[in-house]
Amino acid sequence: MPCGGFLPLTAQRLAAALVQNPLGDEVRHVQTKLLPQDLGVIEQTTPEGFALRTSTAERAALELLHLAPKIFGLVEAGLIMESMTLIRPKLMQSLLEQCASIKARRLFLYLAERADLPVIRHLDLDRIDLGVGDRSLVPNGRYVAKYQLLLPKELVDPG
Repeated sequence: MPCGGFLPLTAQRLAAALVQNPLGDEVRHVQTKLLPQDLGVIEQTTPEGFALRTSTAERAALELLHLAPKIFGLVEAGLIMESMTLIRPKLMQSLLEQCASIKARRLFLYLAERADLPVIRHLDLDRIDLGVGDRSLVPNGRYVAKYQLLLPKELVDPG
């Protein structure tokens, strides 16, 4: 990306920067019905007047987990989750309650618990629907009974 990773955000410059993409990074736009359109989204205006809608960290966490393991690796997602220590409990509660993916909800709760994220102590788990039945995310993984998930052994085994 130009400017040491900063992407100038005017419509024409954005398109040109994405086409040129000198570092070869893959740029992908993914749209889902995972969450209500405006929940956990912030809108800012760039100095050039371009409106930019982005996900909050809380929403992005669920989006990441929803796309794993097809687009993102589960171990990679787990590592990213470990660093998310400033998740806002009220927003996360609302996102988890309205999230359309049982897998993303369960995976978030498991990874937040595993990383001992502060948010986990503030969530009302009784208000979060975790569905029924197992979710197998990898072949030959380790089973996490509490969340009925089959996960990579690296995410389950200690060490």
